Amino acid sequence: MKGVTIASVIVTLCLGMPSLNVMAQDAPPSQIIRGVVFSINGQVYLVRDLGGRFVRVQVDKNTERERMIIPGEHIEAVVAPDGHVISLKPVQ
Repeated sequence: MKGVTIASVIVTLCLGMPSLNVMAQDAPPSQIIRGVVFSINGQVYLVRDLGGRFVRVQVDKNTERERMIIPGEHIEAVVAPDGHVISLKPVQ
């Protein structure tokens, strides 16, 4: 009887695992934006990317930063699909 119970637990766990992998693969990837900070309005940064497009991104208290950024600086930002900046660093 114990063997049947252990086997059913193992089967249940194994069947549940693929769904976890599918959920992780379905999550939209973060995006890396490189460019020049055009302006800063509160927590919203307007960045002109290397393609010349303007992109708005939002920093918050959870954003990892080496230091404060000022307009005119070249930056690299890792941005979540919702537009929030995960990490922000100046680049040369």
